[in-house]
Order: sequence, then C-alpha cells, then structure tokens
Amino acid sequence: MKNGYSQLIQSKYFVTDFNSAIFDGPIRIYFTQTQESLALKVYFHIQNRFAEEVKRLKDTSTSVHTSLFILIYPTQDSFKKCFEVNDKIVMADWESDLVIGINESIDGIDFNLFESKFQDAYTQWVHQNKKIKHEEFSL
Repeated sequence: MKNGYSQLIQSKYFVTDFNSAIFDGPIRIYFTQTQESLALKVYFHIQNRFAEEVKRLKDTSTSVHTSLFILIYPTQDSFKKCFEVNDKIVMADWESDLVIGINESIDGIDFNLFESKFQDAYTQWVHQNKKIKHEEFSL
C-alpha cells in the first residue's frame, strides 16, 4: 500500500507543523517552511550520494508501491512525541512504507548518520520488494 498525504496526516508520524514537501518519485520529504534550506540540503545530498539507489527506486516505483518518507521535525519535542526516543535520526516501518525521522537540532543534521539510515531504508526496501517480479535489485 502506498501511503499518501491523507494517510500521513492520520499517522503517529505527522505533526501539524509540516507545511512543505519535496516529492521525487517514491521519496517524500516533509518539513516546515522555515526548514526549506535544510530540506533542500537533505534532498540534494540524497541525489548526490545515492544516485544509483534513487534511480532504482524511481524505476520500480510505478509497480512497487512503497514510499520513503523523510520527515524533518522542527522541534525535539515533536520528534520525541512521534518516535518516543532521544535519537537524532530514526528509521521505522509504516505499513508497507518506510519513514526516516530527523530530529533537527541546532547542531544540524549528522549526514553520516543520515546516510546510514538511508542505506538501511534502501536495503529494507529491496528486501520487502524481492518477491515482486521486477528487474533484480543489487546493493
């Protein structure tokens, strides 16, 4: 099941502060307007660091109905309310989709940690969708 905005706003991961988004195929980044430059940094980091993985995700997204939601929370409290942990970045399953929650802090985003979580999400995406007869994924 591919979750959309209407399902997101009813999920435990949604905060009413999310008022902006970047959609690129199956990758959906939600954030507040004040976080736009940070969200763009995350988006371009994904495009540069994970170009091959993003291409594979896009190529299969029409028949593999799984999305990767990247949610940049505006406060530590909003992040903690949704994930109930003190971590900076968390990956979670959400039905058949995946969520990466980012706890924005004054220190900025730890892109090494983000890369690790994105790679975990990509690996899980591949594992979840192996049963679908499609071009073979490789890690």
